[in-house]
Parts: sequence; C-alpha cells; structure tokens
Amino acid sequence: MADGALASGLLDGEDGDAELVSGLRWNAYEGCERLVVELTTAGGAPATEPGGVRAELLREMGIVRLQLDDLVTSTAIADRVVERRLVDRVYVVRSLDGGLFVDIHLGSAVLARASVNRSPAEVIVDLQAGGPDLETRPIITDSTVVVSPTGKKGDYPLVVEGYARTFEATVVLRMRQGNRLDVETVTSAADYLVTWGEYQFEIPQGPNGNVEVFVGEDSAQDGQESGAYFNLVMG
Repeated sequence: MADGALASGLLDGEDGDAELVSGLRWNAYEGCERLVVELTTAGGAPATEPGGVRAELLREMGIVRLQLDDLVTSTAIADRVVERRLVDRVYVVRSLDGGLFVDIHLGSAVLARASVNRSPAEVIVDLQAGGPDLETRPIITDSTVVVSPTGKKGDYPLVVEGYARTFEATVVLRMRQGNRLDVETVTSAADYLVTWGEYQFEIPQGPNGNVEVFVGEDSAQDGQESGAYFNLVMG
C-alpha cells in the first residue's frame, strides 16, 4: 500500500467492454475497508473487462481518485455518503475532457491499494489506516465540492477546482476582502444532470492579504449565494 500512483494503467492496453458505473459497495475486513466500483455495459449487462484504469492516492486533498476507462461514459450513481472510519463519501464525476472519475473522500489517514476484477468488471480499492495525518480535506456542500486549494495560503495565478451540481452547470466564483467584491467570474461544470461535473477556475490576479472565496451558485428563488466558502492568505 502506498501514496501517489497506486495503479497507473491497471489494464493499460486491454480492450474493455465496461461503459457504465452501475454500483458502489463497501465492507470492512481484518482492520481494512474495501470499496468496489461495479461496471456494466451501457444496457446494464455484466461487463467482463474494466479497461484502462488509473488510481492515485491524493493525500494532500484527502482523496483516492480512480480515473476510469474512456469507454465508461455514464453512471447510474452520482454519489454516496459512507461515513465509515476510513471512507467518508464517494463521488462519480464527469471530467472536463468528458470521461468519468470516482473520488473517494477519506475519513482519516490511510494507506491504499487498487486492483481490478474481470468477469464481472470491477475496480477495487483497499484502505488501511496509516501514513501521515490528513492536513486538509475537500470543502463539501449540497451542490458544490472544492478539492483545491487545500491550504490556507495562495498565490496568483490562483487555480480553484472541484465539482458541482449547480443549475444548468453554472458555477460562480467570488473573492472578497471585507465587504468589497474584488473578483467575480463564471464557468461551466462538465455535467449536472447525470452526475457531478468537474470545474476549474484560474484567477490571474486579485487582492493580496486575507480574502474570502465563494464557489457555488446564486439561488433561483431568492438570489442568495449557495455553495462553499473558504479563506486564503494571498500573496
């Protein structure tokens, strides 16, 4: 079990027939926790080959990320709340390039290992407590998740990224100092109807010092902000 790339190209070069994330299941055994991503064909028939899969332990974000094969383009599941000792939540996300990845949000510091099954096609992540403590974790709200920046300090250009399920995939970012609005920009997430959609902002310049960052949407009902807030020291 390790940090970083757990299994880059688990089945690199194999022809997969999996097209749909059909299920997520997890259990505990011998001091470990196991998460299984179940894959099927688009019609729901059992798939035999998961195709190329890349797995990484992103400890600085508190996430294990599974980048699925290019053929896996749909999902029956958007997210799950697990709330176990090692696994908190799981999100299925459409990336900006159109593919799908699965983010496993960790409940505590872990060592991790990834593997695959054939017939049926599955991706398996085994977790065991260990390694350095998690210093930061994603910021989670009902419609917005921020996975980076993870620290309290930032520099320009500032990259803010995560995933959202906001109305019509519109994601707003605002930066404030006190009551003054210094930066306001809008982007589109990669999905919102089927599953969570990845977004990314790059802010070339803005205020220095203590700033409050908002990422989310304006409510269609009352215009109030709905999303994630966090503070950074810029410069």
